[in-house]
Amino acid sequence: MADTPATTHIITNATARYPRINQPYRFDKTAGENGKTVPCDNEDDGANYSLDLVLPKKEASSLYKAMQAAYERAKSSNWPEMPSAAEVFKTDDDDNIIISTRLKAMYNGRKVDIPEQFDSNNNLLPEEFLLTSGSTVNVVVKFVPYNFNSNGVAVQPRQVQVTKLAEYKKRSLFKVIEGGYVAEKEGFASSLDKVEAAVEVAETEVDDEEIVEMDDSEISKAIEELDFENKKAS
Repeated sequence: MADTPATTHIITNATARYPRINQPYRFDKTAGENGKTVPCDNEDDGANYSLDLVLPKKEASSLYKAMQAAYERAKSSNWPEMPSAAEVFKTDDDDNIIISTRLKAMYNGRKVDIPEQFDSNNNLLPEEFLLTSGSTVNVVVKFVPYNFNSNGVAVQPRQVQVTKLAEYKKRSLFKVIEGGYVAEKEGFASSLDKVEAAVEVAETEVDDEEIVEMDDSEISKAIEELDFENKKAS
């Protein structure tokens, strides 16, 4: 397939979810009961950098229109139409609009540059900087339109500006032991009720595999009906 033009776009005021951009990662089917994403080397099969972004509706609309434009510039006469917004975006149980970005760690036998991370003053952060879920970010993405087996626009994370860093929360992998020891010192749960409440919250967190495809009647309609001209005038 011939090379197709790529375009960059800046996503603003997004919320980071499952950031894995401090080093390459891959999905290991043998890890845990159902497999999980684990750190790896660039050369490993499936190695990539990835970052899901929860978007405000206006930002999702702007992103989809930019992806459409990139696709139209790249496509040949035999390419099918650009996938709908419902196929491009995902939602979770809270109806958050989500775009998944992914960048292969190797391309044509060469290591791909790790996505750069900056603070709000544009100071370059170290490569190992650990972005946390829930952080507010601006992201430079690169569009790569394609038509091979499937079609669409790949969205690759290239630069991330951290405008608000969420607190890192360490989660225990143990089950709660009722009637057991509960620490009273500062920084620990002071009662069994607090421990149980924390576990209940943790168990309700959305996992990668729990995110579902959007209903076309919801996001597609919302995006397509946005009046960009009126918004500019106001």
